[in-house]
Amino acid sequence: MAVDALHVATKAGLGKLLSSAGFRCYGVTWNRLEDGLVAVVNLQRSRQTLPGVTKFALNIGVGFHVEQKSRSLKEWECPFELRTRVAQNGAGIEFSGSWWDVTPMTQSVAEAQIADATYCMRRYGLPWLDARKTVADVRKVLIDQLQRFVSNGAPQEVVDRYTRLIDRMTVLQPCAS
Repeated sequence: MAVDALHVATKAGLGKLLSSAGFRCYGVTWNRLEDGLVAVVNLQRSRQTLPGVTKFALNIGVGFHVEQKSRSLKEWECPFELRTRVAQNGAGIEFSGSWWDVTPMTQSVAEAQIADATYCMRRYGLPWLDARKTVADVRKVLIDQLQRFVSNGAPQEVVDRYTRLIDRMTVLQPCAS
């Protein structure tokens, strides 16, 4: 059965890695709470566009921890958007594209693809998340992104949005000068 092969491979590979890094698993989403922030890893299955085709992506994100009704928080539910996707085949971090293809869905194909996803998560995803572990870390990333956006002529609404986020981060943890 397609879901079982991917589920078994995920639990054995990616799940063990994330658990050892302090994440708690809720289905195919893992959360780690620290310093008022939640780090999120989510295995997103594609909607089948063709019969028998199964793909998945690894989405990661960091946001303010908020009380929610469910036990798990998806990366797009974070109160601010600092998220990306782990790229396949050791390509690093990228926001678009990167889907692992688990077709045909057999245990060996699922295990091979999850092994690559686990390697990429260890090599690129966890360091990306670990560099954004504290409010001060995230504030610095947001300031760097804002500076890039301004120098590239970003629309004013983007500049305003990032400015508000940075202000919120300053209230949570004043910047040492």
